[in-house]
Amino acid sequence: MQMWYLFLATLCLGTACNSHKKNTDNPLNTDSLVAEGFSLDRSGVLYKIIDRTDTTSLVVGDFIEARTTLYLINGTRLTSDIAGNPFRKMVVGEGSAVPGLDLGFTFLHRADSALIAIPPALGYGNKPYGNVAPNTPLMYGVKVRSAYRKSDPVVFDVSAIKPIQLKPGLQMFVVEEGKGDLLIPNPKQMLRIHYTASLLDGTIIDNSYERGHPFQFALNGGIYVPAWNEAIKNMRLGGKARFIASAPWAYGKLGVPPKIPGNATVVFDIHFVEAIYE
Repeated sequence: MQMWYLFLATLCLGTACNSHKKNTDNPLNTDSLVAEGFSLDRSGVLYKIIDRTDTTSLVVGDFIEARTTLYLINGTRLTSDIAGNPFRKMVVGEGSAVPGLDLGFTFLHRADSALIAIPPALGYGNKPYGNVAPNTPLMYGVKVRSAYRKSDPVVFDVSAIKPIQLKPGLQMFVVEEGKGDLLIPNPKQMLRIHYTASLLDGTIIDNSYERGHPFQFALNGGIYVPAWNEAIKNMRLGGKARFIASAPWAYGKLGVPPKIPGNATVVFDIHFVEAIYE
């Protein structure tokens, strides 16, 4: 990922940004940017796709993780998310970023790398902000790592699938195998799953889909649903499976009133979405 940012910095310093250094009438020099491959929205925001590998467009309400690097139009880098936790979690269109960047995300796809140029009115406006002077146009380098959106809970059909007895009180039904090897516990690796939890009568008691993003946890990291640790050890990336978990593997003798009664057997439909390092 660092090589991509070196490329982005080179692009910004060597082409699009340098073309504006002597321009005092139109700080963004939109004609020049358009000539260099930027698209111009009627809001005044310009954007250029550097790399696109996914066909899924971002829309307002999507939960995304993105890395951003902020430049002045002359190529001076002001801030970067590379240091520390490199990816910011935000919701598109809900004010998680300055207005121009927030709007700019709606022109992108999941996993895009892009440049987004923003006029002052859609940046920090006529007031200073940190090391950004009033009425300053901005250029963002953006890398979108992931994007999710709210949806209805997913319940698998396992009527034709033979169960596997993983442990006493814990069964597995493989819906889709997924790819790659089974996981080896790594404290630096975070796992993401979408899940729907139901009682045996079909009542849905919890799910990640309606929240708009998958649940994240570390394998053997103290997660409070024991079945999930055992489940994910037996899944491959991208895999889908149902797990029928007796109370000791689910929410125990007490349950989680009022939704989950004590000693309840719980059905977990799990989609292993991602394994990342943070």
